[in-house]
This record gives sequence, structure tokens and C-alpha cells, in this order.
Amino acid sequence: MLAIPVALYLLSSLVLPQSEHADATDLRGWYFGHRVAFFSVLLAIPLLSFVKELIVDSKFPLDANFWAQAGIAALQIPPLVTKREWVQKVMAALAPVYALAYFLLLFGNLPRT
Repeated sequence: MLAIPVALYLLSSLVLPQSEHADATDLRGWYFGHRVAFFSVLLAIPLLSFVKELIVDSKFPLDANFWAQAGIAALQIPPLVTKREWVQKVMAALAPVYALAYFLLLFGNLPRT
């Protein structure tokens, strides 16, 4: 399923502006101008993962990975629905912590050879 890599590619194009005059770019304005599109795509990624699981495995597992990805999806909602700067900053601080915990749990449970 190529939907997830396509969404990630789209995210990469939304992160920073493509400007020939990088010194004159207003990154804050760019962020708030593209916030809804960015977080909508970011919210779609775990949802696409759920659909992929359903298609590939013909079931909807309610395991730890499902709940972790549901948490990832839930983290995208506050910055999507509000422009409050403090919410954006809190979520920017929480996202890498959550991602690190998710990866540690994911790779910590892999079988060792």
C-alpha cells in the first residue's frame, strides 16, 4: 500500500517553504498557514495504517500497536483544531517523547536472535 509513503512525501513538502529567498521567509507564518493541511495529513497516516491492517490481515487487531497509533492520531487533533501558540508548543514537545516511547516499546518487543 503506497498511501502511507505518499502521505509522508506530502508532509515533507509541507514542512518548509520552497523559497529562493530563504532569509526572507516567515517560518511562523508558513507554519500557521499550512498547519491544518500538515496535521490533517499527519492524522491520516495512522488511519491509513489501520486500513492497511484491515486489508492485509482481514482483521482489525486491537493490540498495543493499534492503541499506540490511536494515541499518535489523537496527538494530531489539538494542533489541528486550535491556533493557540501554547498548544502548538506543548504538542511539539510531546510528539518526539511519544514517538521515542513508541519506538522503544516497538523495538524492545522484537524477538532477539
